[in-house]
Amino acid sequence: MRCVSRCNRCSNWLVHMDNTISDFKYFSYFVNEWDVESDLHSFTAVSSSKFGFKKNMNQIEDVPTETPTTKSTYGLSLNEKWMYNTGKCVDASPLIASLSDGSMAVFIGSHSHKFSAILFDSGQLLWETTLGNRIESSVCITLCGEFVIVGCYDYNLYAVNSMNGDIWWKYQTGGEIKSSPVVDPVTSLVICGSHDQCLHAVDVKVKKKVWCTMIGHGSIFASPCVSSQPHLIFCATLGGIVAALHGDNGKLLWKYNCTKPVFSSPMLTKSGICVGCVNKQIYHINFQGQKTWTFTAEDLVFSSPTVVDDVILVGSNDCHLYCLSMEGYLIWKVKVESAVYSSAFTFTLNYFHQCHDIIKTKRKDSESNMYFLSNCSPPNVLKKEDVSCKNNPYNLLGAEQINELNADTIQNGTIQKNGKVKKFVTFSSTNGYLYIVDFYSGEIILKHFLSGQIFSSPVVYDNCLVVGCRNDFVYCLSIK
Repeated sequence: MRCVSRCNRCSNWLVHMDNTISDFKYFSYFVNEWDVESDLHSFTAVSSSKFGFKKNMNQIEDVPTETPTTKSTYGLSLNEKWMYNTGKCVDASPLIASLSDGSMAVFIGSHSHKFSAILFDSGQLLWETTLGNRIESSVCITLCGEFVIVGCYDYNLYAVNSMNGDIWWKYQTGGEIKSSPVVDPVTSLVICGSHDQCLHAVDVKVKKKVWCTMIGHGSIFASPCVSSQPHLIFCATLGGIVAALHGDNGKLLWKYNCTKPVFSSPMLTKSGICVGCVNKQIYHINFQGQKTWTFTAEDLVFSSPTVVDDVILVGSNDCHLYCLSMEGYLIWKVKVESAVYSSAFTFTLNYFHQCHDIIKTKRKDSESNMYFLSNCSPPNVLKKEDVSCKNNPYNLLGAEQINELNADTIQNGTIQKNGKVKKFVTFSSTNGYLYIVDFYSGEIILKHFLSGQIFSSPVVYDNCLVVGCRNDFVYCLSIK
């Protein structure tokens, strides 16, 4: 399973050749709208409507006004299990957690200022807390499982009790927080970027700032990632800088200049990080700050990469999801109807049934075990051996453990199947479609339309897909 979610939520702006950024204006004839004010380093979601979507002035395709039938092969289909109305559009990606009382909850924020915990099985509200402004950040959870952490437009990072929604603490930065926080598995600190151009590290349990490092060169929109060995923290700025900090003290170690804004969140690989840029490049940078390769897409890259089984999955504004080798070579690509801002999520249907049984079995031994799942990068994954809290009652199951069940290899430019379980990839396009494709070939197995633009990244658990939408709803769809 994966912890610490993040998504790509950049639609209403234009990147100029001189590295400046301006927002687009949207024309709408629908109700339930909100206006957006933006500056050089402030990017927010386009307004939404329950009755349709307004025509915009950028290259994103309009959302279809009629719902097409889900196209399915291999006998698979997506069927609505529940949908929850948050009051305004949802750009954040969900986090799914198994709480100490045995219930499963979906944690997600909305531009309505509401931070919600929704019961996974029924879609009923567990609790809802209203924060000081819009929420575009996705959620992470502390190692102890007691608090869920989320950023807000009111400059604050909030720590909220995971069981009842009470605000435990809020930490104020110098700018809007659209970057999704992560937990450092080595120090247990929460790391978060801000539009104040700084990376912040806080100890939520004792309500204390531990360090704050000025990165400069633009606001930090992308989510940071953490490497345990070597212990490094990586971040990226809208000024085009990718930076590495010492994990113990936040000291700046090196900077790499991508020359154009970076919205994509860095993703850890075995030898460094992979990150996309609006100059159409996908970079691989080693732990010493040296570029080892680049791959050129056909258009801007806002999607954050996913690394699994020695391949890299990343979307682009050119309407493709790319599957690359660790050396930067193209394995396959699949074209869809509109830009891909979301991150990809890999899953196996067989496994999640087995995983659910494992969870039930372990709960018999410890009623306070916690498992959680979200769309994130491996450096943000917390494994059981990463938990440093003594007598910690929560067990964490990391994404690497999922991937190692049926690890595949790359031979002659194709993914070789070493396991018997069928693997899938899910992602979304901005015009409201969800896709499930074959992990080995990129063949589209099915697509499903939601009545709104999608910038949230989907998460799959127990044969159910959860995702946010700009029609104000959080959806849970069963995969059958």
